[in-house]
Order: sequence, then structure tokens, then C-alpha cells
Amino acid sequence: MGGGSLKNGERLFFDVGTSEKVYLTFTLETTSPGGHGSLPGPDNAIYRLADALGRLEKFEFPVITTATTRASFEHLAALESGPARDDRLAVAKTPLTRCRAAVESERQLNAQLRTTCVATLISGGHAENALPQRARATVQCRMMPGDTAENVQTLLTTTLADPRIAITLDAPPILSPESPPTREIMDKAGKVVHSMWPKVPIIPTMASGFSDGRQTRTPASRPTT
Repeated sequence: MGGGSLKNGERLFFDVGTSEKVYLTFTLETTSPGGHGSLPGPDNAIYRLADALGRLEKFEFPVITTATTRASFEHLAALESGPARDDRLAVAKTPLTRCRAAVESERQLNAQLRTTCVATLISGGHAENALPQRARATVQCRMMPGDTAENVQTLLTTTLADPRIAITLDAPPILSPESPPTREIMDKAGKVVHSMWPKVPIIPTMASGFSDGRQTRTPASRPTT
């Protein structure tokens, strides 16, 4: 994968995708006794699930950097000045510094720092005049290369902090290991790019989404020799 960015009609940089996040989906489900809506009680599946999702909203997964993201932030720093440059350099070299917060505030850059999980679907109850017997939510995650589904589920369990909420992995993830941005790979990409746009910076990048690039990265799909 590759692409780039323009500013005032000029090509700012060309990116080479050397990794991507892994698609991962969980279903959260909880139940309660139900009953008539005129007799509410302390056990309500919708409230319970809503409270847990509120805790998930505030949770941030630990910072994980890879060879790709460190190189990416270092190259992006060269395109900035002042605090923005310092912030990106700090993340590239020592992610656990005070400068990290400024990068985290930018949604696109924050997604480069950690696994993310977000509620995308929710359903509950069965009638407007009845107490809910069931509530369910879909939580969609984009997992950093090197992270595991087991680790993500453990952190979700801890964050939701309610053993009455069942957490189910919808399907095993299709892993997409990082392709380290070696000098050999970047130089080859650079020759092609610079034949069209001389001296444009070449930046390795990690896609926060999920693509068919996994077909060339998943170990099972690689030809044996």
C-alpha cells in the first residue's frame, strides 16, 4: 500500500504501508429478571451495560510502538516545527514522556499509539412497557501488531468491571504481522517514488484500518521454500 499527502498543491510526502492494525470484534451481553415497566427494581440490564460502556469510553489501552510507528513519527516530525515537532520526536524515541499527551489529543495520531476498542452497536429490551431481560453491545477493536486477542479481552474484562457481563470474541482475528521498514525496502520504494517526485520524503506508515495487505503478511499465506 502507498499514498501521500498534498499541501497547497505540492506533494508533502509519500507513505509506504508496512503494517496495519488487526480487526477484532467482541459482543457484550448481560441479562436481568425483567418484569413490568411499572415496577422498576435495582437490577436492569440496560443500565448495567450502559455503566460498563461508560467505563470503556474513558479507558485507554497502553501505548505500544513498533518499528513502523517509531519511524513514522520521526519522519513526520521533520515536516513540523515547534511543539508539534518535539511531540512527534518524543513519541518516536521515548513514548512515555510528558509530550505524549499532545499527540494523543490528535485522533489520527492517537490511533497509531495503541489498540483501540469502541462501542458501535447496542440493543436491549423487548417492549416499551417491560423491564429489559437482555442488553447487548458490539465493541469493535483495532489491535496493534504484536498485541493479542487474549490480552485485549483481559483488559476489557478488567475495564468493564462487572462479572455479570459476558464478553465473547465474535471470530478469531486474522493476524497481520508488521513488515519492518528496512532500508532495503524503503530504498526500493524511494527509487520508484523519486522517479516521479524527486526528493519527496518517504515515510513508513501503519494503517489504522484493515486491508487486503494482510494476505502478504499473514504467515500462513506466505509461500514456503
